[in-house]
Amino acid sequence: LRAIADFLDNIFMPSVKIDADIITEGEFAAEALTEIFGKEEANNNYCAALIYHFMEDTGDLSREENDFDGKTIKERADLFDKQYMERKPFPVFALPHWLDMNQGVLTKKSPAMKTEYNRLKTIFESAQTDLPVL
Repeated sequence: LRAIADFLDNIFMPSVKIDADIITEGEFAAEALTEIFGKEEANNNYCAALIYHFMEDTGDLSREENDFDGKTIKERADLFDKQYMERKPFPVFALPHWLDMNQGVLTKKSPAMKTEYNRLKTIFESAQTDLPVL
């Protein structure tokens, strides 16, 4: 959960800077989503598309050709857009429900897990209204 929370926390910062660190965090978040839900390509496409969205938002497309688990960020963003328009499912959209359904197990595992659970809940509660693709 930490990898997902770190990525979303950093990408939603008002002063987000798209650099190698945020791209690596995106790859780790996609891996963490895949560990929970499977669907590796959908997770990679979503995380790369989120990065690309903020590249466009900041006007800095200098890293759009950077590799993101075997494809460029731009390629994955285009794939996400196509799949989203086709109403394909993306695991990240199920994550808030999954967190709710697994609250007891997650929050009792360890204090660190409870912290990450709470971080994700807060991120989803604040970000859902700000970003249509979330």
